[in-house]
Amino acid sequence: MTKNLLGPRDPEGYYIVKAPQSLASIIVKRYRKQIELIEIGDEIIIRTKSRRVALSIIKVLERNRI
Repeated sequence: MTKNLLGPRDPEGYYIVKAPQSLASIIVKRYRKQIELIEIGDEIIIRTKSRRVALSIIKVLERNRI
């Protein structure tokens, strides 16, 4: 199920995941060196080269009902 939520890589080779700003601290604490964060209003864009990390972040979002 989570694999369907992960789209193709962007042109630079990153997987992209959107998340609410409220979960930024949890995600940064867990994946600090493996991700890039871009803050846009009340959302964050998470970029990672790792498919495993992107799927793991999606699971965190699902557990938090986002």
